Order: sequence, then C-alpha cells, then structure tokens
Amino acid sequence: MTLQELQQQALKLSPSDRQQLLHTIQDSLNPPPPPQTLDLRNQPFIGIWRDRAETQDSTTWVSTLRRTHWQTPQSDNIEP
Repeated sequence: MTLQELQQQALKLSPSDRQQLLHTIQDSLNPPPPPQTLDLRNQPFIGIWRDRAETQDSTTWVSTLRRTHWQTPQSDNIEP
C-alpha cells in the first residue's frame, strides 16, 4: 500500500477512529524512554543479613534450610 492509498483509507475513517489512528502513530514514533536502571548497591535491603552468623557460610545455610524444609516422612531415615 502506498502512502497516498493509506491517506485515502485514513480519510474514510470516522473522526474518532482517525483520532485514535493519529494517537497510535504518534505513540509509535515517540516511544517512552526506557526505564532507569536500578543501582542495587545503593538500595537499603542490600546487605541486611551481612552480620547474621548463620548466613556467613551461605552454601551450608542453604543446604540446611532445604534439608529442613523439604524433608518428607519417608526421607527422615535417609542419610544425606
């Protein structure tokens, strides 16, 4: 479809549909700016567990947590 054909088709639209088409075209030509990136180093929740003794060895802590919470009655007698 040529630009002239497109314009002719647009003129056949109702005023409200033409307005909606115009807004759609304008929105596509002027997209919103990308969101700003978040600098995690400056967020208050980063490091809140830094001084907790049980999380100093995170691998052991996660393994213990999983073993404790994922245990089923059948697995109580199984050695890790």
